[in-house]
Amino acid sequence: MPGVPRATYMPYPFQIVQASASSDILVTYEFANASRIIRMGSKAESPTDTWMGWSRGHWEGDTLVVDVTSFNGQSW
Repeated sequence: MPGVPRATYMPYPFQIVQASASSDILVTYEFANASRIIRMGSKAESPTDTWMGWSRGHWEGDTLVVDVTSFNGQSW
């Protein structure tokens, strides 16, 4: 697995889905069928370390700010 942010700039398509401004964001990658959830406004901690980490996000105006923690250290 490439991990974050590498999965986003690899030469494979990805899709970003959000139902409303306050709901979580889903990012799905064609490479390895990977996915990532950006938990909007959440303060929850990761239950375990993962390839894609634990993403928490919030909006600052028109900018999406995402903090990622809890990587398992095995991504490229």
